[in-house]
Amino acid sequence: NTVTEINLSMNNLEGTLPTSIGNLKSLTHLNLGFNNIKGEIPKEICKNNNLVSIQLFMNQLEGELPSNIGELSNLKELVLFNNFLSGSLPNSIYNLKNLEIIQISSNKLTGTLSENIGNLTNLQVISFFDNDITGELPNQIGMLKNLKELSLSNNLFVGKIPAELNQLISLETLLLNDNNF
Repeated sequence: NTVTEINLSMNNLEGTLPTSIGNLKSLTHLNLGFNNIKGEIPKEICKNNNLVSIQLFMNQLEGELPSNIGELSNLKELVLFNNFLSGSLPNSIYNLKNLEIIQISSNKLTGTLSENIGNLTNLQVISFFDNDITGELPNQIGMLKNLKELSLSNNLFVGKIPAELNQLISLETLLLNDNNF
């Protein structure tokens, strides 16, 4: 098949994401934002190694992120804000070396941020505000020289704010309010 882009945002779509989405091998951009899609993100979506952008924001998705999400080696944009996603970030997410934007704010994420976040050196935006992420901020965030926005407000972070944040030479927006620093 040759479908490379699907944009069905703002269409009041209902139902779940079919596992057959993994069969669209040429798909590079998927935007189903602002709909009423329920259920979990199928792990089969991670078979689409050509995916560059996934936008599933403002839906009613639940469950954990697929554990094999790190297989999306070309992914640059992961936008999942305002859903009901839960659980920890899967370890494989830190394999997404091309990732530039990750927005998973306003969900029910738990767990901690791994020190492996320092591997994602192309990141420009990290937006995880309004979740239940815990633990200390890893010092390795300071390795993200391209980072322009770090939004971690309204979580359960503890400890000290890492001094390494002063190494973020591109940083324009830093939001850490409503935590336990």
